[in-house]
Amino acid sequence: MRDIAGIRLRLLAALITAATLISSAVMGQGQPRDLTELDLEELMSIDITLASRRAETMLETAAAVEVITAEDLHRSGATTIAEALRLVPGMVVARVDANKWAINSRGFNNLFANKLLVMVDGRSVYSPIFSGTFWEAQDCLFEDIDRIEVIRGPGAALWGANAVNGIIHVITRKADETTGLMIRLDKGTLENSGIGIRAGFRPAKAVSARVWGKSFDRNPFQYRSIDPPAGRWINAADGWQVNRGGFRVDAALGRGCDVTVQGQMYRGDVGQTLTIPRIRFRLLDYETGIHGGNLLGRFHRTLSSTSDMTLQLTYDRVKRTENVILGGGYHMADTDFQHRFSAGKRHTIVWGAGYRVTSDRIINTQFITFRPPSRTFDMWSAFAQDEIGLAKDRIRLTIGAKFERNDFTGFEFQPNARMLFRLGPSQTAWWAVSRAARTPSRADEDIRVPVVGMTGNHVYGSEHVTAHEIGFHRHLADRWMIDAAAFFNHYDDLQSFEGDSVANNRAAETYGTELSVRWRPLRWWQVRAGYAWLHINEWRTAGSVDVQYGKDDCPEHQGFIRASLDLPAFVQIDVTARAVGRLPSLDIPAYEALDMRIGWKPDRRVELSVTGQNLNIRRHVEFRGWWIPFEETYVPRSVYGTVTVTL
Repeated sequence: MRDIAGIRLRLLAALITAATLISSAVMGQGQPRDLTELDLEELMSIDITLASRRAETMLETAAAVEVITAEDLHRSGATTIAEALRLVPGMVVARVDANKWAINSRGFNNLFANKLLVMVDGRSVYSPIFSGTFWEAQDCLFEDIDRIEVIRGPGAALWGANAVNGIIHVITRKADETTGLMIRLDKGTLENSGIGIRAGFRPAKAVSARVWGKSFDRNPFQYRSIDPPAGRWINAADGWQVNRGGFRVDAALGRGCDVTVQGQMYRGDVGQTLTIPRIRFRLLDYETGIHGGNLLGRFHRTLSSTSDMTLQLTYDRVKRTENVILGGGYHMADTDFQHRFSAGKRHTIVWGAGYRVTSDRIINTQFITFRPPSRTFDMWSAFAQDEIGLAKDRIRLTIGAKFERNDFTGFEFQPNARMLFRLGPSQTAWWAVSRAARTPSRADEDIRVPVVGMTGNHVYGSEHVTAHEIGFHRHLADRWMIDAAAFFNHYDDLQSFEGDSVANNRAAETYGTELSVRWRPLRWWQVRAGYAWLHINEWRTAGSVDVQYGKDDCPEHQGFIRASLDLPAFVQIDVTARAVGRLPSLDIPAYEALDMRIGWKPDRRVELSVTGQNLNIRRHVEFRGWWIPFEETYVPRSVYGTVTVTL
């Protein structure tokens, strides 16, 4: 009950009251101009590819899926992909410091959240060195993002290992949708400076291209001093700046063949402050250089109305330069092929195969070393899935599995079965049972931490989950859209830290519910809300002394409500109230946050906006890293302005 009380609703009530007062004032001025790009009916028809590797609508998806559209992203006021994920019910987004996040769904969150697969245009950005995603290195020009698809729950049967608790897929727009010149400028209390430029053009009749660049410099957070005089607020060293640029070319070759080539490069510096308790609480400030680039080539051919094939090749280079914790990097090449076709009137079959090879070189330090410092490892995979129409297509049964062979644990089998029930033209229910694996990374096998006497374990195995899910999608005319899901997960062989080594001596059960609602009371007023409840039971095997036990923390309750209004004179107002429950094992209290964005288009080519974040509270803590002792910094209240010019 204390957690429920911690999710105080006074901000949500204030938001609804404010929206009502604004709407009343607007109604007195006459019918406002509708500026919203997508109504709910169009949203329900958006093609989603993450759940089945083929285009399908939300009503047809037998999974807990959420889509952040380009309009959602634009009006969210978020400046990073990580922050935009707060719009997904059940997704835990917690800032560790100014440039680091702990992000996961359905339990076991940490700085290195190793059970969430993240992709950008089908390219995995999950780190093979430290399992998880380095969010400070993931970015795009926001105006080029078409949508972000998010599935909560396993997706390993199609996308492979590490898609245990969910998948995030950032999908960028085709080049022919971004022609012309766009310039964006940002300035604020945390946004010291920011600029984005994109130029889109058509070099030939069937060819579209764009080039873009993005640069930002963001200010640090603060921490509370423990040295006399105690309680002073001091700037941490976690400010960061990154320069990034890229391109994309799309070409139609005829006869149903299309080719995409795209890539990007980035370079920047991210800072951090460490607390080293054994040296009289010494604080260590230092910077990490991040460098990298990637190249993607995709060939797609439509063979018929019910058949197509795709071949995608990607190359990634990632490097981190530092001499305190860990430096080095890796090269990764990935090949992915898939073929979709219909077999008779009832069967839609998707199958494919892939190969990935990674070569790394680690720069060892006095705190962390890898033995050996360099290693090459690969993975072979294949998958197959059959969607079967039953009862005159009122029921759809999907069965499939992913088969993988990796150098750490050998063979992994990850099956899945799903059923979709059509309850009417605008509502469906679904059921699923899945098995997924989190395979070891280089750190699990080869790491050495002399300060605490810990070493990796070459017999360390995969972590596994068996997940049971049910859900419901409903769309009521053009007014309501409701998505609900419930789940029960059983985890075996979870990672444990047994003093001097890692092992698989933990198990757990998690269960919970997630609810997403979109409501449009008027054409110019839309309300979006989400709520998630999560409960975790975990235990150690006999004899385990796991020091990680209970530290992968998630709030039991969290929710948000968001009102978006399109007012006369081309004014937009977006207000979001969030409430997040406490993290008991990390001793972090519940908090509420209020964000607001006001946008104005004096001309169709110019937009001005002001965004305020955490307006109701001066500063608060969201997460505390324990594996690497980053100093506890506070998320501050912030304001920034944006000017966007499109020609």
